[in-house]
Amino acid sequence: SHCPRFQHHYHHTPPQPYPTMSTSPFNSPTSSSTSHHKKKRKIPDTPHIIPPSHPQSKFRRLASPLSTLDDEDLFANHHRQNTDNTKQRMVPQPSAVLDEYSSEGSDSDDSVECRLNKKQSHRDQQQGSSKPDQRQVDEELKKEQHYVEEIESKNRSQNRELCDLFYDLQAISNQHKIRISYPELVIIGGQSDGKSSLSEALCGFQFNLVDSNIGTRRPVIIQMRNDPSQLTPKCTFLKEDGYKSEQEVPVEKIADEIRKRTQDYCGDISIRSRPIVIRISFKNASNLTVYDLPGFRNNPDDPHGEYIKQLAYKICKPKNRILICLEQSTVEYANSQSRPLVQEFDSQLTRTIFVQTKFDNRRKQFTTKAEADKYLRAEDASEAFHQKQVPIFFISLPAGVDGRNLAAEEFNRALKEVHLKDVKNLLKLNVDPAHKDKIGFFRLRNFLENRLTLEYRKSVDPISRKIVSLIDKKQKQANHLSETIQNLDKQDFRDVLDDIISDFHRKINTAISGTTMFDPQLCGMTLEEEKQKSGSTDWPNFVLEEYPIRNSSFKLYGGSQVERLLSEFAVIAHSQEFPATSSDEVVASLGLSCASPSNVYRAISDLAQKKCVKTFAPLIHVLFHRSRFILKHLIRVVVHYLEDERQHRTDRLMLAHVRKSADTFIDDIVRQVEDDTLKDFETTTQNVDWNMIMSAKPSEQDMEYDLLNPSPEDTLKRVQGIVTREQDPNLKLELFSGDLTDERCRELKLVAARLFAGLRFNFVKNTQSRYRNFFLQPLLRRMDSHLRKEFKMSNEELKEMIGIRIVEFKEKHEELQGQLRGLLQQRERFQRACDSISNIGNGMMDHTDCNSEDSQ
Repeated sequence: SHCPRFQHHYHHTPPQPYPTMSTSPFNSPTSSSTSHHKKKRKIPDTPHIIPPSHPQSKFRRLASPLSTLDDEDLFANHHRQNTDNTKQRMVPQPSAVLDEYSSEGSDSDDSVECRLNKKQSHRDQQQGSSKPDQRQVDEELKKEQHYVEEIESKNRSQNRELCDLFYDLQAISNQHKIRISYPELVIIGGQSDGKSSLSEALCGFQFNLVDSNIGTRRPVIIQMRNDPSQLTPKCTFLKEDGYKSEQEVPVEKIADEIRKRTQDYCGDISIRSRPIVIRISFKNASNLTVYDLPGFRNNPDDPHGEYIKQLAYKICKPKNRILICLEQSTVEYANSQSRPLVQEFDSQLTRTIFVQTKFDNRRKQFTTKAEADKYLRAEDASEAFHQKQVPIFFISLPAGVDGRNLAAEEFNRALKEVHLKDVKNLLKLNVDPAHKDKIGFFRLRNFLENRLTLEYRKSVDPISRKIVSLIDKKQKQANHLSETIQNLDKQDFRDVLDDIISDFHRKINTAISGTTMFDPQLCGMTLEEEKQKSGSTDWPNFVLEEYPIRNSSFKLYGGSQVERLLSEFAVIAHSQEFPATSSDEVVASLGLSCASPSNVYRAISDLAQKKCVKTFAPLIHVLFHRSRFILKHLIRVVVHYLEDERQHRTDRLMLAHVRKSADTFIDDIVRQVEDDTLKDFETTTQNVDWNMIMSAKPSEQDMEYDLLNPSPEDTLKRVQGIVTREQDPNLKLELFSGDLTDERCRELKLVAARLFAGLRFNFVKNTQSRYRNFFLQPLLRRMDSHLRKEFKMSNEELKEMIGIRIVEFKEKHEELQGQLRGLLQQRERFQRACDSISNIGNGMMDHTDCNSEDSQ
């Protein structure tokens, strides 16, 4: 007001009106065409004034009352402050000052604003577009604000009723472990893509999960309910392992509770699949259920990367779940990390919604309409994206220091501000109006609520039929259990049990003797299958891997399987060779009196005995381990066969106890016979009979003997040969004195090896004989008496023995009754929903019609 130039123009020059949209406010065609005829006015002692609408100006003209607090608002605030401070002075309005300056400045081609506007006008003409005037921007922005307010104030009661219906169904499904599929939303994306921020925005308030520094290491299921009467958020954590009841938590403690439950279940670094379930009720909340999953890892060396992908696949694969795939807007479409992954979960992209987060960061990079339109059209996205016409949204959310730790109402205002700022800047660029439905959080939220409501409406009738089917199924189960309980109270268990034991024992004996009663293809096993299932794949020190075992490729059970095991045992035992023995062992075994013949024979016997025990004792253990498995497998086969024959539940209860008792009997007898066989073997090897060396091979006389047509002379010759058989000349040990040489030690080892061969032959023969006579035969004889002795009790005692199962049946019956009550209530509610679904649809359509054309 003290500037002479300002006073001159204010008092003598009328304000110039703004030019039309086709020309710049600071570059009038008339003034520019005549500016070279005019002399530039030079005003001394006056600083250069930057026009208020120039980008460098701190006081750009206020574009719209809906603008957020930016540099334009600063100018308006500055003007109001000057007006308050100078009430007694006449100060021109800012618009008049701007208009006067615009008119004055147009007289010179050297004007900064003139040159900038010429360049921008030239770019717009090249791109075939022009920027809208401020009035158009303000009008469109007012429409957008009206749309946001319309969305905020719309009646969600019908949507809320459907959500309540499905939330209660989910509670019953989880409580009673009933699998029912219903529509749900799953938020997926990479780390720091804004999954938790979007969850907070949908909830209508911040609970600082973004700032908790724990990330999302467990899936978080958030059940949101819009309740106009709930002025402050009500947050309830559902019960889980370690938390036996539901727990209501204040808003400021939600992040701490999530951190605590994550730490308790995952530790410091691990990621787990068990979800945290939070139920939220609030006036600003959406009517949605969302899964917030751990973020995908870009680092291929991350140890949790593959597990997170498998977890996401497991949760996203069900067809009832709608996928919200997040990606930061600054990531180019061709470099997307999340979209290729989500296409593995939803190959046709029929259940997928793409959301570009942090759009304000990308929006700031747009300088022309063409750049913005190209990005919003997603021209660089995949071919599948365009073919399937996948919905895509571009959203910004409050962030940074000023965007966190906001109260609920402040957060709601901040959501509107960032939404309107994105829309305003796109309007200034005059982007294609077709993109408007893709912009902003409020359009995304409205789309999700309508999409989920539509899916709910489509699911009401199928789920209602599913509930009716479940009720019929549960009712039949409850009736059958009730009948079973009544029969158990009346039945005479003694007679039934005696009959079952007799039948069981008879079929075991038949299977050992040989029978085709059981299907070998279903009940039998090859040798390789037997080894794998028994947990004993290899015999110790077996070197003849390619030696064919008899009947190894046949599926056998019972006696034939036992016979194959004995044949395999013989092959394994006969393949064992005398272990490597050092000269040190030979000399150490001789001890004192090395030259004494009796001491030499004792040393050789001791050496052979120790090598036998070390070699053959492990074979005995494997033999009886496999025998235990074969016999228990046979018991299972017989029990299953009898269960198919005896359909009554009481008989099956009895068979379960019979099987348990038979398994115990097998364990006891195997343990006893295995110990006896080891003791007998050790006793046999301690008392070495040197004739065992000869028994390992027939004598020449035996080989010439005619066993079929012996003559008296042959018999006499055979008896004399046995009685007067001379010792093997290779066993004659000469007395020696002095030091033992390596050659002498080798001779002694050779004798011990021959003695080992004789012991090996007798070991196989004696073990097979003991197995048949002291294991198989007693087992078949004693099993029946063992079982009858085990269950020698009165009918009342038998009832008490099986009473544990009866109690379980009663508990199961009560559980089924609870499931039926819950399902019956849900059936009534779903039936009412089916009856009113057309009204709900009409109401939704009417409400949609009353919205603006943009919301359509």
